[in-house]
Amino acid sequence: MNVTTAKKSRDAHLGQLTKLYKELEIQMLSPENTIRVRELFGRLCDKYEEFKTAYFQYFVLCEDPETKVALQKSFESCKTNFVELKERYSQWTPVEVDSISNAASSTSRLRNAIVKRLIEEQKLKTLKEHQSL
Repeated sequence: MNVTTAKKSRDAHLGQLTKLYKELEIQMLSPENTIRVRELFGRLCDKYEEFKTAYFQYFVLCEDPETKVALQKSFESCKTNFVELKERYSQWTPVEVDSISNAASSTSRLRNAIVKRLIEEQKLKTLKEHQSL
């Protein structure tokens, strides 16, 4: 994967997250939408994990320090939005959040391990390049 592809992937995932946030917020206006809200929240959790993977892939490949700083700020903002929505969801339906979060947690641990491996591989590659110079 190259930087351009990684950036496009990150941007696409961010756009999908934004759409899910909006739709979930609208559906949470009515307590009658329980099934739809549960479905959307599950999709949001999955999409957030996919976004994190895409973000880390782009971050690892990006070489511009200013872009990396901007990416970190953007990621922190996305993380804050996700945590806040998760809290609102847990208040909206306290019983459901734990089961969905636990399922997403397993997937999250696997993706995080993959991302950590990618980061370490990129660090090793960069270190080898510097040593060869």
